[in-house]
Amino acid sequence: MQKAVKVAYEKAEAAVLDGKGSCISCVGVGLDTTAVREAVLKGISAMIFSVDETPNKAVVYAGFPDKGNTSQVGSYANAFIWE
Repeated sequence: MQKAVKVAYEKAEAAVLDGKGSCISCVGVGLDTTAVREAVLKGISAMIFSVDETPNKAVVYAGFPDKGNTSQVGSYANAFIWE
């Protein structure tokens, strides 16, 4: 789990330094959903992926800043998809 959090933090930090408000990370912890979920950081829009090639599956979690307005979640997700 620590590996996933470290990778996600480094990617988020680089995104913030580049002036971006979001980041996408592949953390490489297989299908460990707890590790992927923990890697979603607060305060920045983030989409975290991990892949397990043996069963050919992936897991993804997304986190969005808490702005109190859930109607914008769709626009955040669209930004990730087309970024």
